[in-house]
Amino acid sequence: MTRITETLIRKRAEHNELEISTLEEVSLHQQDIEKIEHIDRWCRDLKILYLQSNLIPTIENVSKLKKLEYLNLALNNVEKIENLEGCESLKKLDLTVNFVGELTSIESLKENYNLRELFLTGNPCNEFEGYRDFVIATLPQLKWLDGTEIDKSERIKAVQELNAIRPKILDQEKQHRKKRKVGSPLPSASSGRAVVRRRQVTPHKHSGVQGSITGDSALAALLKMSHLLIQSDNFGGSVVHQSPRSRPGSAALLQWAFRFYLLIDSLNIVAKSQAHSGTKSVIAGGSVSFSRRKPTEDKNEGNHEGEDFNLDAEKEFWDEKVPFTPESRREVHDHMQETKRRDEEKNKIEEKTPRALFAPDGRPYNVNEPGVDFTLTDDEEGNMMVLDVACFKHMDTSLLDCDVQTNYVRVLMKGKILQLCLSEDVNPDSSIAQRSQITGHLVVKMPKTKQIITANKPKRTSNKENCPDSQLEDKKQQSGPVLLEVDETARKCVDIGNIVKDKPEKTVPPLGYSNRRDIPVPPNSDDFVDNPDVPPLV
Repeated sequence: MTRITETLIRKRAEHNELEISTLEEVSLHQQDIEKIEHIDRWCRDLKILYLQSNLIPTIENVSKLKKLEYLNLALNNVEKIENLEGCESLKKLDLTVNFVGELTSIESLKENYNLRELFLTGNPCNEFEGYRDFVIATLPQLKWLDGTEIDKSERIKAVQELNAIRPKILDQEKQHRKKRKVGSPLPSASSGRAVVRRRQVTPHKHSGVQGSITGDSALAALLKMSHLLIQSDNFGGSVVHQSPRSRPGSAALLQWAFRFYLLIDSLNIVAKSQAHSGTKSVIAGGSVSFSRRKPTEDKNEGNHEGEDFNLDAEKEFWDEKVPFTPESRREVHDHMQETKRRDEEKNKIEEKTPRALFAPDGRPYNVNEPGVDFTLTDDEEGNMMVLDVACFKHMDTSLLDCDVQTNYVRVLMKGKILQLCLSEDVNPDSSIAQRSQITGHLVVKMPKTKQIITANKPKRTSNKENCPDSQLEDKKQQSGPVLLEVDETARKCVDIGNIVKDKPEKTVPPLGYSNRRDIPVPPNSDDFVDNPDVPPLV
């Protein structure tokens, strides 16, 4: 049973920023709800309420919703229309495919003066004679009934015939209540005879038992007695498919039922005694059979028989004709929940156990689930471990995850693990993971924790350098001018500076530049007197 909780309503109020006090529309369909509660206190401003496809038997706790305009209760177990007088703004009520058999309960909707649409399709009252005229005459504010618009002439005719229709409706309600109270079977749609639900008997299973061998006279005698009881009193040898009306009087029926249940108790006692002794009986077609197999054979063969039995029981359940009642709908719901639970348990059993990545002593295993090529080398010169993984070239880098630990490295590729054990301890903090943009390979460089100090290797000298004659020749050659030799192949670009070999001595002035000529200054005369008060001319 699912209850209406604050968490459930907030989950359904995502469009209102999880606020339920100002919520105007909420959908609680297909939640297996069996009771309407708390909504009238938490969501006072609610205008639209969806509660279809649940197991609600009674309309309750909605009378305080003054702003409610649309209430959907289709595909539930409602048998009576009630507790809606307080919904002043109700405009549309949907009760499609429920079990409303008390048609006069719609009189409680007279106070809902804003009600315009009503849906009662698929209810027992929908088959009553004069159903539509009674509803139209009882609720004058209605504009649509079961998706059909109500004409003015139709309303006038229904009001005129209301006094004649009401007694018929009351009689049909009384018959419906009698059927629901007594529990008599409803007539089948295909055949005129009654339909009786068959009781399914599930055989008890015990370990180490399977197969069939004839035996046990006591149980055989009880079974024979049962056949005699069934054939006595002119029952015709078939109890399951007969209706109570075709059987004898109540006294004979009670006597037969007493003897039959006495027989069932005896069979249960024998079955319990067999369970303690480790045997199993199979009753089919008037013969009693026993079986005993080895536990190993039962473990393998018993599962197949159980699967066949489940398939047969499932087919029988859905092929069986039953009356359309709230109990049958609840039974179908429970059966579906049980099937879902059984499938979930089966899937849990079939799930693979997670792969062990470490030995019991903590040593890491070497695992290559993706099956990719890789190379793990020990770089002595760089004092590091280098892992090269041939990842898929076009795989996105976001699907890769690398984890370096002191004694192992793990690469996760699309959920699959590549784990390698390292021969020496490495430093995870200094490790580097890079991926090639061309080949897609992943290269992980992991420096070792132990640093190795190595001596500088002496330079190797050739015999020519050790010879004194060659040293003299070199000195002679070096006595002259020493020129720097440049490899001509090293020049990769054009030498712009050597395009013109002979450079002119005169430099060409820039455009628009004119050289000033030096004007000679004549010497001063002998009688020239320099007056400091006179400013210079230039």
